[in-house]
Amino acid sequence: MELISIILSGLFSLFANVGWIIDSIAAKALNDLVISVEEQAIRIDNTPNYQLAQGKIDKVRIATRGVKLYPDLRIDTLELETDAIAVDLKSLNPENLESLQGSLLKPLQGVGKLIVTEADLTKALQSPEVKQQLQQALNNLVARKAGTSTIAYEVSAPQLELHPNNQVKIDLELRRFRKNPKKTSKLAISLEFGIKVLRGTKIQLVQPIGTINDRPMSSRLLEKFASGISDRLDLTRVESEGILARLLQLEITEDKIELVAFARMETKQTSINSTELVKP
Repeated sequence: MELISIILSGLFSLFANVGWIIDSIAAKALNDLVISVEEQAIRIDNTPNYQLAQGKIDKVRIATRGVKLYPDLRIDTLELETDAIAVDLKSLNPENLESLQGSLLKPLQGVGKLIVTEADLTKALQSPEVKQQLQQALNNLVARKAGTSTIAYEVSAPQLELHPNNQVKIDLELRRFRKNPKKTSKLAISLEFGIKVLRGTKIQLVQPIGTINDRPMSSRLLEKFASGISDRLDLTRVESEGILARLLQLEITEDKIELVAFARMETKQTSINSTELVKP
């Protein structure tokens, strides 16, 4: 949705306040959205063309390859296609999604396709930011199993494997460094789980199994760990902001994950009215 906001602002800025909008578009695109794009194509369908001056577009199609959102996060394929768009040019600006929503004269909706490869996911998994989050989560898991809160391990060499039928496997090592630098203890951890979509709104980790140094991990702790991650992947969390999102397809093969999703952003007025309807 934010990518759509920036593109719309760029198009409509030809008929609005050109100077500051173009500057902010460039800053937003370069600094906040992507680091680089290997290939991109944007197609605007509009008949008649003068509709653009009225804040109207029939359809926007965006196709990209090799999008880098962060230094270690690459998206192999990202494609977006919107339905007809109508905005108030005077209130349109690319600052954030709330600003875009405030300019909508009708709901903005479209379908997106996302493909991420196993190689790119593994590289992201090995990035310092992701390793730190993994480290914290797994240390909590290991500490609970050991019945203590003083254990601290460092994540090393995480590897990810994708398998057909929506199966994922993660292997990694946790190293614990003691006072004597020559003495370290290692835990070899292997996690496997399936991925399932519930009602198009939630990505759920199912049937998790795991081992520590080839010994089975507690199924109760694994279920709690999987449940915690699944709760963060609940698309209904954005509905309070006037955004409806649904997963239409999730398929994992031996080398990639492919997602197809639908999203709809209500106008600001519609969103307010909907909120008032659900008040007790």
